[in-house]
Amino acid sequence: GQMLDANDTPIPGELESAARIDSTLYVSFDNQRNQGAQVWSFDWPANTHEHLPKAKTSSFRVDGYPPEKENEGIECMTETHDGQLFLIHETLPGQRPNSQRHAWIVNPANGFVQQSMYTSRLQEVKGATTLHNGNLVVLEKTFDRNSGSTRINLVHVSSGSLSQTSIYGRLLLDAESTLFDNFEGIASFRRNGKSYLLLVSDNNGDWNLTPGGMPNQKNILLLFELKKDL
Repeated sequence: GQMLDANDTPIPGELESAARIDSTLYVSFDNQRNQGAQVWSFDWPANTHEHLPKAKTSSFRVDGYPPEKENEGIECMTETHDGQLFLIHETLPGQRPNSQRHAWIVNPANGFVQQSMYTSRLQEVKGATTLHNGNLVVLEKTFDRNSGSTRINLVHVSSGSLSQTSIYGRLLLDAESTLFDNFEGIASFRRNGKSYLLLVSDNNGDWNLTPGGMPNQKNILLLFELKKDL
């Protein structure tokens, strides 16, 4: 179903990430219509299956949000094991790799917000997932329009480092290929005592064209099994 805001008006896309704490769903936006610093909340009781809920009238903004161009916002958001939200801004003007991004820990229950800086090895921070032990894996990406190659990094961030003013994770995977696509989604799950990561690519259809000028993008799903706990 179509997601609605607090006034029952359809939300016209631009949702970038989602996280759930108990019966509340949180979503973030890109920066079109100056919504990039906002996170909206939705009531989502456990027995709600028939339709999507509408946004609460309450939402929150994060302080220190950087100036940016359109279509850049908070694309990385995940719930932590202690009932908070961890957010990282996608990029900064200039899209330089090996530079810092604004990050936040938010406690929706009491409104507490703590700002920090996250160092990204690549141009964009696209998503994060929280593992069963509370540690995080962050997805970073760089796309080279000249070569049509996509580079992705998976970065391990310990739960204990989230409260630090400067966050720099441990590199788990650095891979680049023209067969990759616009990876923006990451999730994790446990099955039979093993941990897995899922990566999914977006399909914007606006680059990497075929010689005939047709979009060459694909929706690709990657599954990784973790051989040990991170």
